[in-house]
Amino acid sequence: MRTERPGRRNAVSRWFRRAASPEKLISTYGIAVVLALLGEPAVAGPARFERETITIQVKPGGIRVEGQYTFTSAAPTPVSQTVYYPFPIDSLHPLVDSVSVRIGGSDIEYKKAPMGIGFTVPIAAAGSTTVVVSYYHGSLDNTACYILTSTEAWNAPLKEARFEVHVPDSLELVDSSFDFDSVATQGSGRVHRFTQSDFMPENDLCIRWRPVKH
Repeated sequence: MRTERPGRRNAVSRWFRRAASPEKLISTYGIAVVLALLGEPAVAGPARFERETITIQVKPGGIRVEGQYTFTSAAPTPVSQTVYYPFPIDSLHPLVDSVSVRIGGSDIEYKKAPMGIGFTVPIAAAGSTTVVVSYYHGSLDNTACYILTSTEAWNAPLKEARFEVHVPDSLELVDSSFDFDSVATQGSGRVHRFTQSDFMPENDLCIRWRPVKH
């Protein structure tokens, strides 16, 4: 198992530290205010955020992200959990589009929020629900971050988190805030993978890439 590398959050994520992050938004105004902006109650249910599987496809002008998120509840009756999903938006990474949120292959409604979106997850009694979120995030400087540190808001580590970063042959990955367990050739590119267990991240997953010189 690989670990995060806090000492290497250099040029790849300096832009992110300068940005007004969603975590700062929550710490400044409070999660209740963020939920109120979504039109949701401040207390949204006794669910647990348990697992995530993240696939990032690096493009010449940004990244395509697909995240699978599993929420569980031990409650004896069905619950609904409101989720705030943040995006790391700033002047060099201003564009987030093609957003979709799905449960069981069907689109569900989401609401726009400051630097993110919000949606409600229904969970059966003593059950679990997996939500799939996908989006494109543009980059003007060949860097990108995927927010991990918002996990802290759930007050419990993830049981398991899996990550894949797909890079085409026309590009190369030159830095990452996490080490990878493996790198494999797949199709016309490479897939960088790592897995974490009992995961409470202190840093976000930030990457930097560049065109391959021929």
